[in-house]
Amino acid sequence: DIQIERTRDKKNLDHVLIGPNGVYLIETKAWRKSEKGSPEIEYKNDKLYRSGKMVGDAPIKEALGLAIAANKLFHDLTGRSYYVKPILVFAGWYHRASMTHESRILFLNETGISSFLPKHKPRDIPSEADMSLLRAKLAVYELKSEE
Repeated sequence: DIQIERTRDKKNLDHVLIGPNGVYLIETKAWRKSEKGSPEIEYKNDKLYRSGKMVGDAPIKEALGLAIAANKLFHDLTGRSYYVKPILVFAGWYHRASMTHESRILFLNETGISSFLPKHKPRDIPSEADMSLLRAKLAVYELKSEE
C-alpha cells in the first residue's frame, strides 16, 4: 500500500510487484457479490460486466491512471522510467477476459496472478540493478510516508 500525494491529488497504489519479468501495479477491488446471477466479472472490449450486466470502464481507467502515477513516482525516485503494467483484480470473483500479453491492462484473479505472470512477456524487462534500485527507493519512500 503506497500513498502518493501530489498538490491536490492523493492516490493509493494497492500493490506493486517488481520482478525479473516486469514492474506491475495491482489494483484490487472488493465488490460485493449479488444474490442473483453468477459471481462473474467479465472484461470484454474495454468494458466490465458484473454478473452479466455492463458496469462500464471506471475501474479500468483507474488502474491505467494508477500505473501512470506509479511510473511518475518511480521516475521521481530514481531518475529512470519504468514501464508499469496494470493488473485489475476483483477479489473472490470468477474472472473472464479476452486478453493477450500485449493487452494494455491485465485482468486476473488472485490465482491467475501466480500462474500468468511467470509466463508474461513484458514490454520492458528491468535489470537486476534497476530492480534493486527501485525496491530500495520505494522502501525509503514508504518509511518517509509513514512519519
